[in-house]
Amino acid sequence: MKKCARAFTLMEVLVALAITAIGVIPLLHLLVISLSMMDSASCLSNASLIGNAKLAEMVSRGDPELGIESGVIDNENSNVIYQWQVNVIDAREENLMKLNLDGLKKISVCVLWNDGQRKKQVSMTTFICPDEKRIDTVSQDKRVSQ
Repeated sequence: MKKCARAFTLMEVLVALAITAIGVIPLLHLLVISLSMMDSASCLSNASLIGNAKLAEMVSRGDPELGIESGVIDNENSNVIYQWQVNVIDAREENLMKLNLDGLKKISVCVLWNDGQRKKQVSMTTFICPDEKRIDTVSQDKRVSQ
């Protein structure tokens, strides 16, 4: 009695390979997208840390001078360069004059960086009154500019 050898035909192997390729290619694309999103999240986190540090530095001065300060921070781990700007302005408005907050100042911090071909920024604002009465309202606003 002769036994037949059973094996896959060339056509069956090609069909299996095509099905595998159809499933693997989108997975590789998802991997690339997730790496890109992870890099963007890292940049946003770094920009938020820089902004919070600059905001805390200005608040810790007690009575910061009116004006604009700016600078650049180079990230050693990546090729991202963060530009920051702190703007201190007099924030006395008619609505707030009723509260008798002399010397109320608005401190705004903006951190900019390039994310690929798009420019992104994180803005933070707080109000400070150098008197004993103090308003520490912090709001964050994330804007993406293309």
